Amino acid sequence: MIEYPGLVSGKELRKALLRLKNPFFNTSVYPESVNRYVADGWEVERVFKTKTRLKKPKPFDQLFEENVWVTMYSMGFSNINKDRSFKVYFEDSNNLSQQIDVFAEDEDVVLIIECKASKTPENKQSLKKDIEAFSQQKSRIQNFIRKHSQPGTRAKFIFATRNFVLSENDRSRLVDEDIYHLDDTRLTYFEDLTKHLGSAARYQFLGSIFEGREIPGLDVTIPAVSGKIGGHSFFSFSIEPSTLLKFSYILHRNDANSKDMPTYQRMIRKSRLTSISKFINGGGYFPNSIIINIDNNGKDLNFDLSSLQSDNTISRIGILHLPKRYRSAYIIDGQHRLYGYVNTQYRSTNTVPVVAFVNLEQSEQLKLFMEINENQKSVPKNLRNTLEADLSWHSESLKRRIGALETRLSERLGTDTDSPLYNKILIGENPQTATKSIRLESIKKGLSKGNFIGKADDSKLIRQGSFFAGTIEATYEKLYPFLLESLIYVKQNSKGLNQGELFTTNPGIESLIAVIGDVVDTVCKAEAKQVLTCTTDELVHSVSFYLDPLLLFIDEMPESQRLELSKYYGAGGPIRYQRTWQREIYNARHEFKPNGLEEYWKEHSAEVYQSAVALVKDIETTMKKEFKLLLTNKFGDRWFILGLPKNVYDEANKLASDKNYEEPDQEIDPWDCIDLIDYRKIALNGGNWGNIFEKRYTYPPSIKGNASKADKTSWIDKLNRIRNTLFHRYSIKEEDFDFLKQLALWIKNRDSFE
Repeated sequence: MIEYPGLVSGKELRKALLRLKNPFFNTSVYPESVNRYVADGWEVERVFKTKTRLKKPKPFDQLFEENVWVTMYSMGFSNINKDRSFKVYFEDSNNLSQQIDVFAEDEDVVLIIECKASKTPENKQSLKKDIEAFSQQKSRIQNFIRKHSQPGTRAKFIFATRNFVLSENDRSRLVDEDIYHLDDTRLTYFEDLTKHLGSAARYQFLGSIFEGREIPGLDVTIPAVSGKIGGHSFFSFSIEPSTLLKFSYILHRNDANSKDMPTYQRMIRKSRLTSISKFINGGGYFPNSIIINIDNNGKDLNFDLSSLQSDNTISRIGILHLPKRYRSAYIIDGQHRLYGYVNTQYRSTNTVPVVAFVNLEQSEQLKLFMEINENQKSVPKNLRNTLEADLSWHSESLKRRIGALETRLSERLGTDTDSPLYNKILIGENPQTATKSIRLESIKKGLSKGNFIGKADDSKLIRQGSFFAGTIEATYEKLYPFLLESLIYVKQNSKGLNQGELFTTNPGIESLIAVIGDVVDTVCKAEAKQVLTCTTDELVHSVSFYLDPLLLFIDEMPESQRLELSKYYGAGGPIRYQRTWQREIYNARHEFKPNGLEEYWKEHSAEVYQSAVALVKDIETTMKKEFKLLLTNKFGDRWFILGLPKNVYDEANKLASDKNYEEPDQEIDPWDCIDLIDYRKIALNGGNWGNIFEKRYTYPPSIKGNASKADKTSWIDKLNRIRNTLFHRYSIKEEDFDFLKQLALWIKNRDSFE
């Protein structure tokens, strides 16, 4: 370990952790000094007999530096700078020094981390000067490390950012200078990983920052058996977990690994690791093999055949030379078994069985993973759906390929740092947060409704979409830039894509994308444009003419109207949003006439809706009153138990009992817990129909031929369906409204009730 002023380890390191984890500065002062400190931004935390403890929030940039520091500590780096004042001095430059935000050392690795943070998101602000200043000191810092550390120690320079979306030029500069970019997504991933793995997360981190580099001091030659299965060659061997961990990597389905798509592994679960570690420490073991893929850059592994072979099998035994590179073995199955050894006494003294394929394509790894886990509930539905999409990219079914294209477009909108939906879409096993709650399914539905790609069966297109270019690859290359630039235009010209606004809800974004597709169709007709021959800029310019009135409407929408719109959820929510957006565009651009728009608003007219609700309520009120009186006339005081079917009777009593228990101050009558559909069940119960209800509740239009009592009461079912539509989808079809009016008129004009 490097011994140098400002670097701490052991107990001193743990002391530094307690200080740096605290988001506040703390101090204790005498009472006479409190007001002076408070005037300077300090807050009183606790008053003691002789002193007062104060706190003050740390600056944002310092909080970010310390956040990175704590992450490095959590990953097991054991020699780290004490605080942000740490400097190294260069003897070759007249005692010139360089301050380093985070300096973290492990057994054979040193990290030099420069941190850059902004309180608010900065989109493509140039960080050229910061990157160049950092890279200019690389050679001197490397000389410092070589002088003070053990031979073979590897150094890595890291540029950590918070709330910065780097330009392509800045990204290229970092790549050219061999500087790893630790952005928000990657840092969040490794923070989450340390919560699950503790210091074992370091193996994933090193695999990420040193991908493809040789591991100092690692030389793995191991007895193995070679064989063939499913058209693939493989090796079988046993190896110490501590060794396999050094060069293995897990392709977690996560934003941080988006460049490695298709990825397939679910996140490691801490609870499961804990139980596995306890099991191993208690003498337990797993006889089933860990499945891996060795990435040897397309080359065969060196395999020295033994002189002792059997002629009765195609299997061969020998000595296998495994790669000495970080991230050269990908764990397909068995990640929990492997990482379960990390915190056990057997990590270096036990071996685990391994089946190793060589140079499998990632799509083949994904297929193998899915086959292994086909019947395991532990693979979450959202992850399985995205994995299925990757598998379908090259499917023989055109329908499945289109589904895979919609998924890939949706994922990229959530992982592309240029996208307004960056880090807002739930992908793989990313946890839902206040700002990340959009489902992939919502984006996919918007794409499908917008007719961007079209509809197909397994062999052919049934309906061609505006962007379909013959293949899903060509369609992707044309459609994604348009979607991206259209959403950027929306974000730049409206508050609607800001956090908490309408377009960041699932129905909001689904309907926005669908409406953009509607606009494209209008542009093609009104301006005679051919989508596939236009540039992205030309298309976005044409589309913006129709989007502008919608964006103005969104920004000026009264809060009451927003609340009214938010009531629409479930299946009817996205439709309501879409029709609302379409109507606002139509009001300003009359050539914009999507199919069904006029009919929808006829059915959803506020005046018609309110009239329909009033009619249903009047009919229900009449039925409730009449049914009770008819049953009482027939059965007397025991009408409720003698006149109702048992299931209706039981359910009504249960509901009333529950309500009375929850609100003991009021007494709910079980008759008040009867649903509309229950009246039909009561009418048809036993002899009720012929003896009580037939004369008064046979709706004349239902009498056709030799109608049964079920036919004569079918109108109650229809009434119930209309009622549910009214109160859940806030709409009514014209024909259903006519039915309500006729039904209400019939009930009103029947003979007076006796």
